[in-house]
Amino acid sequence: MKINNLIKACGFLINFNFYGLLIRVCVQSQKDVELLEFQYGTFKVNNSFVEPEIEFYFLTDKENLSFFDSLFKKNKDCKKMIFFLKDGILNEYDIFTDWSYKPTPIPPFIFEPLCSRYIYLQGSAVCFDKYAISFLGEPFSGKSTLVNLALREINECLYLADDVQ
Repeated sequence: MKINNLIKACGFLINFNFYGLLIRVCVQSQKDVELLEFQYGTFKVNNSFVEPEIEFYFLTDKENLSFFDSLFKKNKDCKKMIFFLKDGILNEYDIFTDWSYKPTPIPPFIFEPLCSRYIYLQGSAVCFDKYAISFLGEPFSGKSTLVNLALREINECLYLADDVQ
């Protein structure tokens, strides 16, 4: 797929600054933009910054279908995660129909310069009694289940994070 086709397919964009790494995320629906703003709103920057260091494209094989709806509902639509670096080369990060087993590329801790400065851990977390409690593990190992159980069963337990810490 060519960059011009990606830009046409993904008409919605949002820019982030993750610890000095400028990225642009392009998606097919406003619903995806809203989810990204909810998850990473503190990192959002004005859409007029110069050039991002990495562009991410999250799309499905159906026009105007929310990538994240398709992902979380685990439907069988083809989902694509593609990134574009300043070197001008499009890179397929993952193409899948059910669930991706690769680490999420956002926040971009698996890309330089962040991967050499930070440790990426897949996990979930809650806050309780002024402490953060983290559950780390592989996909489908029960991290989100533990967070949901803690939120339901422990008074004054608060949601902190899910998937990336």
